[in-house]
Amino acid sequence: MSNIAYVKYKIDDGNYEEMSPVDDDLHIWEAYWDSTPYDYGEHTIYLRVRGTTTVEKEYTIELSETQCSDGIDNDNDNFVDLDDPGCQDLLDNDESEPSRFLNLSLYLNKNVFRAGDRFFLRMDIDNSQNISFNCNAFVALEAFGNFYFYPSWKKSFDYINLNIDKNSSYSKVILDFYWPSNIGSASGLKFHALLIDPDTQTALSDLVTVQFSYY
Repeated sequence: MSNIAYVKYKIDDGNYEEMSPVDDDLHIWEAYWDSTPYDYGEHTIYLRVRGTTTVEKEYTIELSETQCSDGIDNDNDNFVDLDDPGCQDLLDNDESEPSRFLNLSLYLNKNVFRAGDRFFLRMDIDNSQNISFNCNAFVALEAFGNFYFYPSWKKSFDYINLNIDKNSSYSKVILDFYWPSNIGSASGLKFHALLIDPDTQTALSDLVTVQFSYY
């Protein structure tokens, strides 16, 4: 067990505040400091450790503005600081938006089907970024040289429009039915999915493909 009675700190001419032990054996203590009332520039942290004796140390730190707290539109997108979708919090020093890319996956409950089997295909989208997306999702069945597009499953180009909230997950079952008995066997059939920005027509995801067969 540690023989440290307490660890305290103060900033500049402030009052000493107690720190909390995180791991007595490793002598790790912590405290959270609200820097909001302090001016930018250098400040002194005074540390006081009480064990069998009292030890005092001092450290100089520099408090500086970040791009998300400086009141400037740093990336010229007409949004400032926390109003900018690129800012996670006031400590974030990059106001620019993260890469506009979504994680897309297709899940097929089987890859080989028999007549009468239940068949479902699910599309999952994960958005770990602090911005929302409007996107067009293209899901196509490739069969015998033709492409059939969801949701109408016709040969004409078709899509579903989605609004994906920031820091969220989206899941949708695209197909859910029993494999009909009157369809002959085939192999190498594929589903493809891709997310597109409707304004710029650029990809917001990788092209994802799953392959299956039926007999």
